[in-house]
Amino acid sequence: MLNAQSLINTDAYPIFDRSSAESVAFFAASRKTYVEQGALALPGFILPAALERMARDAADVEHLSFKQEKHHNVYLLDTDRAFGDDHPRNRQLTTTNSTISYADIQTDAPLRALYHCKGLHHFIAYVTGKAGIYPYVDQLSPLNIGISRPGETLAWHFDTSDFATTLLLQAAEEGGAFEYIPRTRNEVDPAYERVGRLLDGDSRDVEILQAEPGTLALFQGRHSIHRVAPVKGDKTRMIAILTYDEKPDQQMNAYTQEKFYGGRCDGDGNRLCPC
Repeated sequence: MLNAQSLINTDAYPIFDRSSAESVAFFAASRKTYVEQGALALPGFILPAALERMARDAADVEHLSFKQEKHHNVYLLDTDRAFGDDHPRNRQLTTTNSTISYADIQTDAPLRALYHCKGLHHFIAYVTGKAGIYPYVDQLSPLNIGISRPGETLAWHFDTSDFATTLLLQAAEEGGAFEYIPRTRNEVDPAYERVGRLLDGDSRDVEILQAEPGTLALFQGRHSIHRVAPVKGDKTRMIAILTYDEKPDQQMNAYTQEKFYGGRCDGDGNRLCPC
């Protein structure tokens, strides 16, 4: 496997030498931004030659992606009959996109080396305030590439996990911006009124996470509603999603595997086909 340090712009982002004053300051500043803004974007995190290889690798396996159209509310929960169908809690949106699973990413791909990089794990854990993070062990969910073709969108929603880690590989020709409202809700207030205004077209609180290809982003998606705006033009948007857990040796459950990848893994994390 490639040395992940050779992929990362360590001059700009000193994540490996934790003893240097420069690294200490960078870690602290990154944590501060993430806490205060609910997101951290690091443009140019991946070196140009490595990014070019990653984008080419993704394009080579795009035909293996699993396409899906999902109808969901922003909370990604079953309908609550205590509210009407048009209530923000239940209102249905449509997401259309495709996913390349970990099993379909080449074994020698730089993306795999990046995903398994312990130095990156330490950095992500520090920024997100976790004691530690660990790679998933099944063959579908650890590292994915999200594919959004022209006309497709990832509709407004809250994540079910505390944070998300992404790396933009290729931007759309037009559209495809990552839009969000920082700290839309909390553990007590589901923010129905605020969500309702947004779904009715009020975008006054919406921010855009500025990202160019090669940008590593950490995002607090559980409390900040977000979407990928509709993709336009002839160019596919491709983004790597790096999924980790606070406990080692975890894997997605069979229901989630079937839903997002069209297949599942056995008890040892091995892929069961067809997928």
